[in-house]
Amino acid sequence: MDNPVHHHVDDEINLFEMVETLWEGKWLIALVTAVFVLPGFIYPMVSPPSFKGELIFTQADTGVEAKFFPINQMLSQSNQSNQSNQSNQSNQSNQSNQSNQSNQSNQSNITAETLLRDFVTQFNDYEEVRAAIRMHSAQFLNFEGTDEERDKLEIALALKFSLIPPSKKQDHYMISFEAANEAEGIVILDRVMREVSLSVAKQNLQVLKDKRNAIALSEKNQLDRLYNRIEAKKKAYSYHIKKRILFLEEQAELAAQLDIENGLPSKPAANIMVGMDESPFYFRGYKVIEKEIHLLETRRKENAIFHIPGYEELLEQVESIKASTQIEDIDTAISLAPLDDTLRPVSYRIDLMANKSGHSSRLVLILAFVGLMLSAAFVVIRKSYRNHQSKQ
Repeated sequence: MDNPVHHHVDDEINLFEMVETLWEGKWLIALVTAVFVLPGFIYPMVSPPSFKGELIFTQADTGVEAKFFPINQMLSQSNQSNQSNQSNQSNQSNQSNQSNQSNQSNQSNITAETLLRDFVTQFNDYEEVRAAIRMHSAQFLNFEGTDEERDKLEIALALKFSLIPPSKKQDHYMISFEAANEAEGIVILDRVMREVSLSVAKQNLQVLKDKRNAIALSEKNQLDRLYNRIEAKKKAYSYHIKKRILFLEEQAELAAQLDIENGLPSKPAANIMVGMDESPFYFRGYKVIEKEIHLLETRRKENAIFHIPGYEELLEQVESIKASTQIEDIDTAISLAPLDDTLRPVSYRIDLMANKSGHSSRLVLILAFVGLMLSAAFVVIRKSYRNHQSKQ
């Protein structure tokens, strides 16, 4: 039966022998570890100095979105007004117009979500990043080369500023960047954030102006359509009057030939009424008919238009559109929106930027650990191999 005490003693002896082996190979272990650590010290010395950082930004707070409430409400009301003004069109045309106007209205609303989306889109085109690099990067400003080489360097430096979207565990965006030093990195990043924000403001301002112009054009088109309908009614009425006068003139001539001056004659011919359900118009007498002709020809133009069916309703629609102040109201609402360099489409703080420049120290520790483990393993294996050889 095995003695457990004996095994315990063997374990202690083996552990002691391992420590003794490592101590005997201490200089080799130190030398190998130093060889591994040396590149970690040399690399930062030969490589260009750099500063690495990360900036977190999130969706703008509700206070920013509230500043756009007037213009969003104005555009929504304008959209409803346009749909109401066009309600007299055919059902198919009206449904199509309502759908298009609803989509335009939704696209024109400025919210914290749309501002964030616009900011990400503007940042990812890298125009503002490259402009900041050209102005503030010491490496770019001191570089002497051809235009093509400078463009390549500019792009390479700009690509060191990358936007990282939210992950499953985080709901914020992050900008990771690298610059020559902390001061330069902060200057470039601050300018990028401000210029991208300004680009977002300009983009949304242009969208609102386009919407405003579309509404103004819609009003003009509505007026043009109403004026065209009015003119069409005038022409139709004029044609009706001319046709009426021509008919009356024919009836007056017939009445005169039959000597019907003021209504039916005292003894009308018997055969005149035979086979007729209604009395002919000329039985009214040529004087009465000529009087009606005279009234039609001398009726004042401004009075004649009120005899046109639907004319007054068209005039009311025209005056309603002309009296509308929605364009002026939209202009006022646009002027009140913070669509300038004061807009902050996302929420961030430069002073809370994370410093990620400690990679060189971590690299030294990693290399030292790897060198220590490999050298220790080599010393132990070498000792075991020699013991095995000596036993043989």
